[in-house]
Amino acid sequence: MKTSPLQLLLCQSLFAEACTALEPNPVPGLQVSCLPRTCTPRRRELQALVDEAGRLSDQAHGAVLVGGGCLVAHQGLPKAAELQLACRSTCFHFFLPPEQVQSLLSRGAYLVTPGWLLGWRQVMAEWGLNQREARAFFAESCTCIVLLEVGEDPLSRENLAAFAGFVGMPSERVKAGLGQFRAALLEEAWVAREAQMARQAEELGQARRRLGEQAALVDLVQRLSATIDEEAIVRVLLEVAQSLFAPGTMLWLSHWKGQWGEAQWLPLGPPLAELEAELRACAAGVQPTAARDGMLLRFEGPDGPMGVLGLAQLAFPNQIPTYLETARTLLDAAQLALGNARNLHGMIRICAWCRKVKDEDKGWGSFEDYLHAQSSATFSHGMCPDCANQLARQVEAKPSGLAT
Repeated sequence: MKTSPLQLLLCQSLFAEACTALEPNPVPGLQVSCLPRTCTPRRRELQALVDEAGRLSDQAHGAVLVGGGCLVAHQGLPKAAELQLACRSTCFHFFLPPEQVQSLLSRGAYLVTPGWLLGWRQVMAEWGLNQREARAFFAESCTCIVLLEVGEDPLSRENLAAFAGFVGMPSERVKAGLGQFRAALLEEAWVAREAQMARQAEELGQARRRLGEQAALVDLVQRLSATIDEEAIVRVLLEVAQSLFAPGTMLWLSHWKGQWGEAQWLPLGPPLAELEAELRACAAGVQPTAARDGMLLRFEGPDGPMGVLGLAQLAFPNQIPTYLETARTLLDAAQLALGNARNLHGMIRICAWCRKVKDEDKGWGSFEDYLHAQSSATFSHGMCPDCANQLARQVEAKPSGLAT
């Protein structure tokens, strides 16, 4: 199966390091993108960040948003299904073992990376700190600034000196290789790729099911077009409904001349009173059952319902929203066949002298009344060409006036 591109999305504080870590041996299909940095866990900035990540994940059909503690606050916010979060308690756990990070933090170190130092002035502005306020803030919370040296950034030492001078703190550097960061990124990408392939497999399965449904419906139309026998139509309808929706129970109720027929349960067994009551009260074409584990189909004719079909205990009730559209197509095809079956068919008894027709329920009556009762036909009077010609000849043969 061909997989779609996968995006690794990182803020500005980690982007340069990620590119450097992945550059020696690029991974096919893995793309790295930079998003605006947000190191403050404010809901508005986080939502904007993840919304932008979601847009990129839609383009790539899958993305991993990589970050530290700032993303932990996003856990309860909505996000695209294609977007995965790769969080550590701090970004520094991507570069150093947790115990070393904890050791540095426990002695009051404020950890920074080269990527973070590139925008330290912007961070101070976002926090609303001038130099005096920044020095007071950092004096209360830490004892030194520690740069995790990853790669060879010629500006990192200069930026470290400028930031440490601004906050009035001593500084030091700790070597941190990029191997651990690369391994962490590839691990998160692998997890996201597995999720992406699972989604694609599910989409492929759904597409195959839709093709199977369409083939079953085409077969249904072909089989129904070959018969006008109502019992045969119902048998085909139940067979196709069984193959499409795999219900545990089916109930067919025929309706003819205002009367319900005998309930037909498949498989034979104890009747479900709730389902039968729902069917008799069903007024819509297709709708879910009250239990949300099945569907009801009402087959409508010109004079009211022709029958109703209940499907209960579906094998995959979570698929009912998808099944409803298929059920509507099934309804249309079988409804047309049932309508044709209920029009004139079989032997009709006609009087050889007066041409009246015998209705088994109403006795002898006019052909027009019988046809109207048995079908949806209506009548309008006219004259066929043969009768019109005969009438014209009679008019021409009639004397033009009386003899005197």
